[in-house]
Amino acid sequence: MLMCVSSSAGQTAGTAICWGWDFNGECTPPSGQKFVKVSAGHRFSLGINSNNQIVHWGWTANGRGNIPSGDVFVQVSAGYDHGLALDATGNVYAWGGGDPNAGLGWDQGTVPSDPRGDSVYTQVSAGEAFNLVLRADGTIWHWGRDSEGQDDIPHNETGASGFVPYVAIDAGGHHGIGLRADGSIQVWGGQNYTCTTQGVLPSFPSDTPFIAVGAGHITSYAVKSDRSVVWWGGCNGCNTEPVNHIDIQHAFIDGGYGHAYARTASSHVYAWGSPCTPGGGTLVFAEPHEVPSFLANAVVLSAATGHSNHHNIVIIMD
Repeated sequence: MLMCVSSSAGQTAGTAICWGWDFNGECTPPSGQKFVKVSAGHRFSLGINSNNQIVHWGWTANGRGNIPSGDVFVQVSAGYDHGLALDATGNVYAWGGGDPNAGLGWDQGTVPSDPRGDSVYTQVSAGEAFNLVLRADGTIWHWGRDSEGQDDIPHNETGASGFVPYVAIDAGGHHGIGLRADGSIQVWGGQNYTCTTQGVLPSFPSDTPFIAVGAGHITSYAVKSDRSVVWWGGCNGCNTEPVNHIDIQHAFIDGGYGHAYARTASSHVYAWGSPCTPGGGTLVFAEPHEVPSFLANAVVLSAATGHSNHHNIVIIMD
């Protein structure tokens, strides 16, 4: 039995606002819907509405639009051409990932049997062609593509030397990042793929705990306990040295394809890298810049992370 211990119940629903590329309607949310969760994939978008149902908009190719229905959903995550979700009774759902991936053995659009048997789950995250699921015991379950080391999760055995429970995860394009209970972080994967430094952990002072992590397509991000952000990887010229932004009190962060967004505790949204503007163009920000004021009161933020993904979604409280 798969059990979920996180829930969207009781969350206030808001309006989904999208910007960036809109080739297949991925930036056109259905009218009349309010959302508590959103997630941006490759030319498609997913959300959980106020009735706790999954909503899809955008491209339907390769099974992207074959969403489950009828249950009470609490989490949803969009990959490149597949989706991943948890419902309130603990079931894990996956869909999509069809042609041209058929026959490659990744099977990111189906849920296999957990090799550790019945488990309690707390978080799901879909990468470009792989999935990460966080168990309540602090270990991580991976399936899907592993040719870049996506399954080489460090210290992932309870009782083993060096094990500290993971408390949060995020899947990027070809790598993963995890936050552990002691405030440390681990990264893995990204091997043999263009810039590989997003999966290499830089040196951080041992007395610097972290409170949140995020993964972009070829970048990694972490929020320190003082709410400042460090980031490294492809957007930083394939640099293994983290760039430290200390002037913004970040409360939430997410990375996309060559760019990142962060929301402050006062609900202001900042961007750096090459974010898509609401008009569909791009702006290159080496340092964080506040994005348009219509994003004030943003409570949920998602930037598409896969290859050639160039759109973003926020939930705005009306």
